[in-house]
Amino acid sequence: MMDRFKKFASLAKLTPQQRSAARAVRMAGNQARDERQWHKAQQHYSEYLNLRSDDFSIWVQLGHVCKEAGDLDAAESAYERARLINPADSDLLLNLGHLRKRQNLFEEAHLFFTQAANIDGNKAAVAELNGGWIPATPSLPIIQSSDERRSETEEALADLIKGAKFSMAPGLSLGEEPGLFQFSGMDPQIHFSFTDAIASSKVALLKIAFEKGEYFPSDFGTLFYDLGAGFQAGQMIMVPYSEGNICEVTLLLAAPALVRGLRWDPIEGAGAEIRLRHIHVEAISSLNALHAAVRCLEATQFADPDVADTLVSADEVCEGLAPFFTKDRLFEADYAVMQPFLTPWSGRHHAYSHWRHIYANPSENDYATMDRMIEEMPWRPRFSFVMPVYNTPPQLLCEVLDAMLEQNYPDFEICLADDCSPNAEVLQILEDYASRCPQVKFVRRKTNGHISLASNSAAKLATGDFIVLVDHDDLIPRYALFVVAAYLNRFPDARILFSDEDKISPSGIYFNPYFKSCFNQYLMYGHNMVSHLGVYQRALFEEVGGFYKGLEGSQDYDLTLRCIDQVDPHQIIHIPHVLYHWRQVPGSTSMAAEAKDYAAYAARNAINRQMQRQNLPLASVEGHAPGNHAIDVTHELDTSISIIIPTRNGIDVLDDCLRSIGKCDTVNTEVVIVDNDSDDPEALAYLGRVAKIHPTLNVRVLKAPGAFNFSAINNLAVENSTGDIICFLNNDTRILSKSWLIRARGLLAMEEVGMVGGRLLYPDNTIQHFGIVTGMSDHRVAGGVHLFEDGNGYGYFSKHRMMGEFTAVTAACMFVRRADFDAVGGFETDLAVAYNDIDLCLKIRAIGRRILCDPSILVEHKESKSRGSDTTPEKAERLEREAAWMRARWGEQLLEDPYYSPNLSLKRPDFSLAYPPRQAWPWQLTDDKPSIASGAIARAPRFFSAKKRNDQGFLAICAILKNEAINILEWIAYHRALGVEKFYLYNNNSTDNVDALLEPLIEIGLVDLIDWPIRPAQLEAYDDFVDRHRRNWTWTAFIDLDEFINPLEFDSITDWLQGFNEASAIAVQWMNFGPDGHNTPPDGLLIENYTTRLPDDHAMHGHVKTIVRTADYVKARSPHSMIVSGRIVDEHGEDIDQSVDYAILPVRKHRSICINHYYTRSRSEWAAKLNKGLADHRKDTTVSRNPAWLETYEREAIVPDVRIARFADATRLMLTELGLPAGPQLEKI
Repeated sequence: MMDRFKKFASLAKLTPQQRSAARAVRMAGNQARDERQWHKAQQHYSEYLNLRSDDFSIWVQLGHVCKEAGDLDAAESAYERARLINPADSDLLLNLGHLRKRQNLFEEAHLFFTQAANIDGNKAAVAELNGGWIPATPSLPIIQSSDERRSETEEALADLIKGAKFSMAPGLSLGEEPGLFQFSGMDPQIHFSFTDAIASSKVALLKIAFEKGEYFPSDFGTLFYDLGAGFQAGQMIMVPYSEGNICEVTLLLAAPALVRGLRWDPIEGAGAEIRLRHIHVEAISSLNALHAAVRCLEATQFADPDVADTLVSADEVCEGLAPFFTKDRLFEADYAVMQPFLTPWSGRHHAYSHWRHIYANPSENDYATMDRMIEEMPWRPRFSFVMPVYNTPPQLLCEVLDAMLEQNYPDFEICLADDCSPNAEVLQILEDYASRCPQVKFVRRKTNGHISLASNSAAKLATGDFIVLVDHDDLIPRYALFVVAAYLNRFPDARILFSDEDKISPSGIYFNPYFKSCFNQYLMYGHNMVSHLGVYQRALFEEVGGFYKGLEGSQDYDLTLRCIDQVDPHQIIHIPHVLYHWRQVPGSTSMAAEAKDYAAYAARNAINRQMQRQNLPLASVEGHAPGNHAIDVTHELDTSISIIIPTRNGIDVLDDCLRSIGKCDTVNTEVVIVDNDSDDPEALAYLGRVAKIHPTLNVRVLKAPGAFNFSAINNLAVENSTGDIICFLNNDTRILSKSWLIRARGLLAMEEVGMVGGRLLYPDNTIQHFGIVTGMSDHRVAGGVHLFEDGNGYGYFSKHRMMGEFTAVTAACMFVRRADFDAVGGFETDLAVAYNDIDLCLKIRAIGRRILCDPSILVEHKESKSRGSDTTPEKAERLEREAAWMRARWGEQLLEDPYYSPNLSLKRPDFSLAYPPRQAWPWQLTDDKPSIASGAIARAPRFFSAKKRNDQGFLAICAILKNEAINILEWIAYHRALGVEKFYLYNNNSTDNVDALLEPLIEIGLVDLIDWPIRPAQLEAYDDFVDRHRRNWTWTAFIDLDEFINPLEFDSITDWLQGFNEASAIAVQWMNFGPDGHNTPPDGLLIENYTTRLPDDHAMHGHVKTIVRTADYVKARSPHSMIVSGRIVDEHGEDIDQSVDYAILPVRKHRSICINHYYTRSRSEWAAKLNKGLADHRKDTTVSRNPAWLETYEREAIVPDVRIARFADATRLMLTELGLPAGPQLEKI
């Protein structure tokens, strides 16, 4: 049989890159098949067979999908190709029988069914022959013979398995020689389970050895594991095979007691054969044995040599699993943490390749969806690729040019500058592309100016809205610009956008993805987290002067730092998808961070310039990891510090802690030991004389009797301390850095910084804490990252060796300003033990403060020796109760940590991949809209000092405007006088100089003016506001610039709102005023000049606008009506049914409030309103305002109403306080 397909053997000799490509299209075919996308599967399988035409199983699969697609001729052709390879496969013959039966060729069908039944008693074939559709049946001996062969096969397999119990082996049959097994079914499997002796160990070592038969078309198999719910697609390990004839597979499997069963699928498809030597399982019960096993594997690891250094090392494995070897019993949650450490057979890059194939691999249907989305985009920004070129290897240059030209988003140009490349072929390539492709522009510089000047030369060719920076030897995916455009339509005010990135090896393997967070300014001081893919508004690029000469190697680093000086942090958008492939070439920093020393010097120069521009008391110095940078505090301050240390007994650790503090400079520092009912006589004696034991410390003891409540204990200590800075410190810590207090003082001297944490190490020098991510762990509240990493190592992109911003830090070592601690009410006493530090951090961030983790504040932490762990039922119940409290208070915010990527797991602390990622791609529609990351994780956070108006309070207004400058100052002053604290104004392409008019109010933080160029725009603006500020404002009024909220019976809007504590939204109806005969805007206040309105019962008064409890906002249904998570009421407190659009309600008499709607105003203003269009409709809409309404209002608005005039004096006074003129601003616009 094997002689028939020896002619295919040469086709199986593929390069590693070809094997990877083949594997990818095969898996894509399988996925399409499982999704019943038959034509798509047919395409992928055909691509695969062009590379691996000897793969019997895929020829059969191709036949299946062609048959399902109705292409019976193609199905027959595929089956016949498979038959050339293996003419005696019973499943293939069965399918040929089915095909012939479907073609009404019954005699041929009968023949195929008979052949299948005679080979191995194929049950399906026997059933067909007994089906009565043709008078023929197989003889009983065929079936009896099949049962006997199956029994012989299973006995032979059982003899080859040691340390495990054999179960069954469907799809395998015993060959003619000992140990030889043939794959007779399409899905051959060997099922087995661990013996009791193996199950009692922490890790099992599985060894499979076999010889490949002459026909063996696959280079990998699959091991499935059953954790109690059967074998599932997500619970499997890809098992790569070596290229030689003899294959030895060694796998490490975690927590064998939790694994109900194992299933090895050696290959997919029938026709192959192997000589199985053994399947052996051994127990690994110690870390030493585990280390030895991993080291042994390292020498024989199957991996791409280009990226072999990304394999998980023996030290990493043991460090990660050490805590689990001390446990008496392991649980499924432990398995989820343990197993990913045990990946020596694949390595991190192979895991990413698999993840990327599943989650970052758009189908043709996806591309069709993108095409439709592009046509429907409200805004089609134009992009200019900017790329300097110098002596690029021709093949790489063509590849990057092709990658740009293949973008499925059409609105782009490619701007190139050749920096006098000596290689004439480079110029020839550029000229060729420019002549053939209208998108390509290029200029050849007369002199070599290096990368900065060459980039500027390319940028001068740009005409797009945004500049996209690409290096001349890297790659971008086909959908890169589409994704950027989709994000710009969601965040149209963006001025800087950046994406995630990965690397690509010379052999074509994608690896080492950098899944970033939102923009993190202090991490940016450690390394260039923006870099690739970097997209800059062209106007901003030109405003800052492009690239600066003299900073070559870090010119893009410097550009970003200068740009962020000019933008609102909310205008920096992170796109949480890989849109850039950084090519690994010799001499590039993608190969090794230290490859370009000159780049590091230039980077530190750029960082120091930016710190000087920002007046920060910091300096950039050489980092703690290759290619990165550290931060020095440049001023030694003497701000008073109170170090608060709770304790109960445990004097050994406490004394160690105090001695370590005493070795540091403790000027202007007090130590407050808070004794929570110590009852050990030795401890009481120690506390009584602790001041004498440590005379150099200003130490005293404060009694805190009663049940342990961490929050109450620390609140009491703060009340009884004197420092301007509070340091919360566990008693089981030891200070390892003498400058810790100097650094904390220096960092907290910056008012935007509200809290500082440190890098905490276990006694074995592994990391216990460097920042906390919300949404992690079993309770989905919070958990640490970097856990168990080597303290001397670098970890995930060296992040624990660089200062960075986090959502939270641990109170085991936490610095906070007393003023901020008091402002947020201290620790919550409802959180007696757990999560009190997380809650405090979230409150500190809510008042606009940064939280930093400083790796140079180094502390050893012996981890909760004071109180033990949460192992008893009572403690577990308390932990769950406190977790529920946190989820109730902070809700969805816990699941949107801006400093952690949605592509990373919330179940593990080691930056493992999320399965699936929590953020879909834009083309994966949600409610028929693009799936875009929320502003909570995409936008850079804003931070404020105490001297600058904050983004939080009781009442704000959100409004969209276009050419409304004429009365905007009065509108703002009026509402400010009635209690509105801030105005968020979305500017929809105004041309009336409104930005200059509002500049003084923007400067003092009273107004945010957000560029919002898209159409439709209004509902999108409302959604965007809540996305940014959901937790910042108690109430938000969503009104227009011609609407004045009039609290008829109250002195302010805020007073009126006090009566709606149970409501989530209040619908307030209009009172519509007419033009009062004005042809042009009259002098004076608008609220005094327009004094007649429509009659009380006029239908136009039925329209409402909505004031929303911001945290309860779900979405805007229309400019008038909202969907909220609670009750919507009218001004009378009566419920409104929000299942229908309540934009117009029955007209009722206003009791306490209305909205004065000055819709028409003067005739000239009405004409301007007609011309500007509707913000809640597309540009091409045929909907418009009715010109006749002016006459209607002129005729019917006859009822005098001057009730709002009582606020005229308050409005004038507010205009004066703000330094603003009164009356319409005709000259300024």
